[in-house]
Amino acid sequence: MENHGPDDPVAIYIREASNVEPLTKDEETKLFQELAGSEDWDEARENVARRLIEAQLAQVVRIAQKHSSLGAPMLDLIQEGNIGLMNAVRRFAESPIGDFTDCATTCIEDAIKKAFGIDWQKFAELLVAEFPQLRDDVLEWSGLLHLQMMEFYLVTEKAINARDWATVERCLRLADTLLRDGDGEIRNAIHVSYLENLPREGDDHDRIRGAMTPDLRKAWDDILAYLSTLRDNA
Repeated sequence: MENHGPDDPVAIYIREASNVEPLTKDEETKLFQELAGSEDWDEARENVARRLIEAQLAQVVRIAQKHSSLGAPMLDLIQEGNIGLMNAVRRFAESPIGDFTDCATTCIEDAIKKAFGIDWQKFAELLVAEFPQLRDDVLEWSGLLHLQMMEFYLVTEKAINARDWATVERCLRLADTLLRDGDGEIRNAIHVSYLENLPREGDDHDRIRGAMTPDLRKAWDDILAYLSTLRDNA
């Protein structure tokens, strides 16, 4: 992670963002009501939007810091996150459904991942770097993300069957990175072509679940719950 002195632009931004007075839910609702009814904002509405944006700047910082492993400068991560936040205000003003903080978090995440996240090309590079024996298979399936993801799963399956838990944990660390920093296509492939295929019960299931990060474990639990619902409704 980058180190920032007190006079560094990033440090100044973080300090100023943390000093912004948060909005209450009632204040937030009232401000969005003032934005409703027009896509063309005048100066008064722009000022209202600015207050909503300022109240979420600390969230931009938190999400940018979470994605510092992407290797992009922190200021660039923050700038892309701010673009996502502005989009969130527009989106929520047009359709104020649910919680604005959740909407803002999604838009900030999406903006950062779109700009700097792991796409299928970066995924292929990471996969070959971690498991060089997959180079030929990854090249064979170039551009076919779900087939490349299946090759990744097969490495995990082989390690599970061999009781090679060190390799299983390496696989899970990479899966967690892909879930956290991957773009939309990568995250979808992790769910459909990797997590969905892991053991769903028994000792192997329990051991794998225990080795997962909380975020990866939640994603896996959500998939298993969804599959269970499908079976119950069949």
